[in-house]
Amino acid sequence: MKILQTLYGKLSATLLALLCLIGLIFLAVTHYSTTLYQQEVSQKLNRDLAQHIVKEKLLLQDGRVNQSALEEVFHMLMVINPSIELYLINLKGEILAFSAPPGKVKSNSIDMQPIQTFLTGAAALPLFGDDPRDPAQRKIFSVAQITDLKGAQGYLYIILASEEYSTISQALQRSYVLRGSAWMIGLAIAIAAAAGLLIFGVLTKRLRKLTHSVAHFKQHSYAPQKLLALNTSSNQFDEINQLTFAFKEMAEKIAQQLQLLKQTDTMRRELVANISHDLRTPLTSMQGYLETLQLKSNCLTREDQEKYLETAINESHRLGYLVSQFFELAKLECHEVQPAPENFSLSELAQDVVQKLELSAKKRGIHLSSAPCSTLPFVQADIGMIERVLVNLIDNALRFTPSGGSVWVTLVLHRDKVNVSISDTGCGISPDELPLLFNHAYRLSRISRHQPDSTGLGLAIAKRILELHGSEIKVQSEVSVGTTFSFTLPVAKP
Repeated sequence: MKILQTLYGKLSATLLALLCLIGLIFLAVTHYSTTLYQQEVSQKLNRDLAQHIVKEKLLLQDGRVNQSALEEVFHMLMVINPSIELYLINLKGEILAFSAPPGKVKSNSIDMQPIQTFLTGAAALPLFGDDPRDPAQRKIFSVAQITDLKGAQGYLYIILASEEYSTISQALQRSYVLRGSAWMIGLAIAIAAAAGLLIFGVLTKRLRKLTHSVAHFKQHSYAPQKLLALNTSSNQFDEINQLTFAFKEMAEKIAQQLQLLKQTDTMRRELVANISHDLRTPLTSMQGYLETLQLKSNCLTREDQEKYLETAINESHRLGYLVSQFFELAKLECHEVQPAPENFSLSELAQDVVQKLELSAKKRGIHLSSAPCSTLPFVQADIGMIERVLVNLIDNALRFTPSGGSVWVTLVLHRDKVNVSISDTGCGISPDELPLLFNHAYRLSRISRHQPDSTGLGLAIAKRILELHGSEIKVQSEVSVGTTFSFTLPVAKP
């Protein structure tokens, strides 16, 4: 059954089984205690029965059984109470005569220890003695010593209840009290079971709703809009409410991650397309010039051949540069490269980078400068990675600054950080393109217009390096005025 596979079904089945077990135990205890009570009352009421008979009838005389008196006592007791059995025993406990039918008595003697205890009068009742008809059982009894002028002759031993209830079912059939107790126990179990099922239903209602919401969320491919509404009361802090809160947060994160994966997959496809395009251009150019040299080597002059070879070599260098940039960005994205922080002078590093790129700036007719500041404290970062950031940002500024323009580097101490700015008087960036500036999977239109041979990977690499340092790169730009890139690095601790 499916309902038994649910938490509600298992709890209900466990409750019903537990209630039934408790009911059976209570019924057994009631039967046992009632039987003991009946035996105690019966033994107390008939405690002096044997003594009264002994006083009225002389059952033993000179060690011999008074048969006529014995038969008269047997007959009288069988009429009054057929369940009573009489045994006439000697001082050693050996049975001399009995009232049971022939062949029913299986023991020839009776243990004297309970008899002696009973006769002292100090024993707590009920007190059990041997049953000659069934040596394996012990039953309540009454006993009295038979004496004459010569002294003690034996004992009259009376079994007060020769018939016992062998099973609870027989006891229930014969006892009104036990039947009433059984009905009351059954009614109490039924009421407790109904109340328990109702309580379990109320307590597991939110859990069933949460389970349904999880299944619904899964069936609709983890779409956030398909997440069923789950009401969580701020006044309840139980495990189910905590689980509901956790599931809602988890579902939202799963939906966000799936959306991010879709965006990442789209970006990957665009990146592959851009890489293919960027690598195809130098390869096509190289192939064209080399095929021309092969086919028209006899027709070309020495100067044309050298020109074609130089162009092919330049394209191969460009191809190598593109491949190295792609590999560098891939390592940064995969976290294969981690910063190795050290203390160094950022002012000296900026000055070195400016000097390194100064020749390239002069060839372009651009004024490149840096304002050295010897009072700046050391910063803590990976010097190689920060040099790469400065080179990429300054090279990017030189690419998009026309001849006669300027590019300058500024370092300013602000509290416990050094602010680095690279500014230019270039073409600027439109507000629509600013959000896509550092997306290496998106080829900016301005790159195609102003620098057809640029891939735009330099900014993506710089951004990723600064992210590894816990810094953020910012950009301010105005079309036809210029652009400023800035970032901060922490001051080294003494």
